[in-house]
Amino acid sequence: MWLSSSRRMRSTLLLSTVTSSMMFASQGCNVLVAPGGFTASEFDLDPECPATGDVVGADTFLAATTAVHDAARSLQSDARDELEALAQGLGLETSSSSTLSELATRVEAAMLGSLGGKAPNLEIVHEAVFCVLDTDVASTAAAGCDPAAEPLVDCLGTCVGAAGATLECDGDAVLHCEVDAPQGTCDTECLGTCASEILDDVCVGACIGTCDGICTAVEPDGSCSGACLGLCEGMCGLVSPGGACEGTCLGDCVIASTIPDCEDTAVPMCVPGPTGVVECSERCRGLVSVPGLVDACTASVAALANAATECVPPSSQAHATFAIDVDESEAAALQVWADDVAARMSNLLAAQALASSLLDSALSPETGLLPVVDGLASAAASTAEDAPCVAEQLDAAAAVLRELPAELEDVVRAVSILDMARSGG
Repeated sequence: MWLSSSRRMRSTLLLSTVTSSMMFASQGCNVLVAPGGFTASEFDLDPECPATGDVVGADTFLAATTAVHDAARSLQSDARDELEALAQGLGLETSSSSTLSELATRVEAAMLGSLGGKAPNLEIVHEAVFCVLDTDVASTAAAGCDPAAEPLVDCLGTCVGAAGATLECDGDAVLHCEVDAPQGTCDTECLGTCASEILDDVCVGACIGTCDGICTAVEPDGSCSGACLGLCEGMCGLVSPGGACEGTCLGDCVIASTIPDCEDTAVPMCVPGPTGVVECSERCRGLVSVPGLVDACTASVAALANAATECVPPSSQAHATFAIDVDESEAAALQVWADDVAARMSNLLAAQALASSLLDSALSPETGLLPVVDGLASAAASTAEDAPCVAEQLDAAAAVLRELPAELEDVVRAVSILDMARSGG
């Protein structure tokens, strides 16, 4: 297969869960009108029915439903934009009626059919996707839903502090430090590019030095920092697999701290022990929960926080070996196209990671928002001043939540189609 990939770690661009500007439609007592189809619908979750305040957890549930919907709608739109751009680059016509999986299948076929003979060995290497969220969202939501609870947030992953800040790790968590190591080796975990010294040889990664041939990224001083279609003199860098680097780690190196604090410029991280849970008041790489809340608030608070997740498009590199009958100008053009594919795949991988995160948290059939509806409806029947109004809003919200998983699963499946093609699957 002409494309292959390797899952790696880290970049600095953020794909945020931007709140969409969709319009909502209300009827009667400010009832949420469920959409006829998520991909084409516009609706408004209007929680101004006065009776919702009579039911503990109802307002937080409705706010969480809005946040999850907006995050899902935004990432789905972003994924379609990237896939359509790939399709247009291959001369394909697109239709808004096609699913993302159908579009990805057409893009894959066009890539293999039209470019396989010109670039039989095209490799796009990308790092792994990091997803983080601010735990303040969870603590604020918890305080609003259940004022009697202590809003301590558990991170089901790694708790990350600000560079140079002090971070105390509770329980069995261990302090690690993420440090910049631009001039040295990294014998633990290199999160950047691992470069090795070479002399007048072919570089399959990024040429960091002088390129005798075509360089895809020329620096102002004339040196090369991109792919070299020729011979490279200097250093050759490949995206690190997140392990030890015997050469020069051009990026961040993670080391276990032997002292209570990290250095002033290092990023402190609390890495969980056997329990897998870290109490966290900073940013969490993973899902979050707030223990000790009343049952009516637990899932909604977690969903509201997890909907604010930011997933980081991973850095990627495109390396190509062209057929013997491809001249230099055509090779340069194909390399530019390959670099664009790599950049768009980075964005698609981030969208896929966010979709998976929402499916595992807010939209989980066991612990997500949908199982909360029956309990809130029962409470509304006995406590709400206008129980029918609350019930209608809850029913409509439930209809929205039932539609979202299929659409997000389509995002996950579409990106997997392209990623499998690139890994020879």
